Amino acid sequence: MIDARELSALRTQWDSGDAMRVGWVIYEALPNAARPRLAAELLILSCELLPGVPGEISSVIELTKDPRRWREAHDAFQNVRRLTIELLRDTPDDKVREAVLLVAENAAKVIYNASEELAPFDHDCGYWLVGCAHDLAMKAHSPELKGRFWCAMETLLGTPRS
Repeated sequence: MIDARELSALRTQWDSGDAMRVGWVIYEALPNAARPRLAAELLILSCELLPGVPGEISSVIELTKDPRRWREAHDAFQNVRRLTIELLRDTPDDKVREAVLLVAENAAKVIYNASEELAPFDHDCGYWLVGCAHDLAMKAHSPELKGRFWCAMETLLGTPRS
């Protein structure tokens, strides 16, 4: 459990841009079964920046709703990764869309790892998920989104919003 003092220090780190450290602490504090919810919350907020949400990203969010489907997130990651590769090839200057796709990729990895299937993705994908969400807020020039990401993470930790 993260106490109020540690949470305040994490907020300071988040605000200063040390998102990977924040991701590490938050991800490790959450039980495995709660990690897909972190993935869903951050991805849902990220999608608000897109004019239309690709089905590949929507399916990642859908998978979080049923633990029996979490193992499908490996294929969902592959589908999102294809979108990322296409974007980098065809529209490399769309940094906000690229950042959303990176959040989606890491969300899928987190969900798959929560399934406890064999051959998980690297354990640090949860840290990267938080780091990519922070990066997205910065690329979108949205302090409001950055604050909403923080509130979502804080709520998942079971602490009141600040």
